[in-house]
Amino acid sequence: MKVIVSDEIGFCYGVNRAYKECLMLDTSEKKTYIYGLLVHNDQVVGKLQKEGISYFEDINNLPVDSRQSRVIVRAHGIGSHDMSVLHSSFAHVLDMTCPIVSAMVEFAKKMQDSGYYIIAFGKKNHAEMIGLLGSIDPEKAVITDRAVTVQQSRVCILSQTTMDTQDFKEFLSDIIKKNDFSDIIVKNTICFHTVQREKQAAEIALKADLMLIIGSSNSSNTRKLYDIACRGCSRSYLIQTSEDLKKLDFSQVKTIGVLSGTSAPLWEIEKIIDAVHMVDCGNFS
Repeated sequence: MKVIVSDEIGFCYGVNRAYKECLMLDTSEKKTYIYGLLVHNDQVVGKLQKEGISYFEDINNLPVDSRQSRVIVRAHGIGSHDMSVLHSSFAHVLDMTCPIVSAMVEFAKKMQDSGYYIIAFGKKNHAEMIGLLGSIDPEKAVITDRAVTVQQSRVCILSQTTMDTQDFKEFLSDIIKKNDFSDIIVKNTICFHTVQREKQAAEIALKADLMLIIGSSNSSNTRKLYDIACRGCSRSYLIQTSEDLKKLDFSQVKTIGVLSGTSAPLWEIEKIIDAVHMVDCGNFS
């Protein structure tokens, strides 16, 4: 059985940067928290908790020992108000916002300052988009994943960094047709590595009899890769651990494709690939 593994697997740059920084911290010296989950992955959350790193998700319900503790801002970034609260409430704030996300937010600020209304192609409830809206004037912006009518003439259209490239192109076409803009600035703010994962997902799916997409079902970028894989390979499965392989039928499978979301740790991916080879040898149970 042939196994094709995508070149782009494991954590993305922003998540890997934040994760490595977490592991370098001396948690015995100072209690450490993360504002929100670093990634949507139970294995990673568990590993960080073993390292003494906890998390909280409500800015209005901070840890009781916050003033003696440090807090990490995850790769998704946060809004200006939340950042101010953290700085005033914790002994130390370590901002690990992904530079690609920061660049997108700064561009949106610049365009608003220049008089443009911001249209962000993204998911309203995604942490990155919540952070964007909390960093600019929300009255002069809209976050949407479908073409809507916008009563503005000067607009700047950009994207959540993890959205699908083809979907963004279709969104642009639809929203321009739907409105009568006089001045449009379009900025493709989708992460380059996200684009590469999409391309490889599409290419590998056409060569495989069965596709494994490794990551959490709560991860938007993992679900996106799953959707892309399904277009080329009907036998596509979203899994988190090697245990999930026991539920799958590998009969008549000659080629397996392996992808991962940006929240999937390399150590878990390697376990799954090893287990796939055991299936081929008939030793997996």
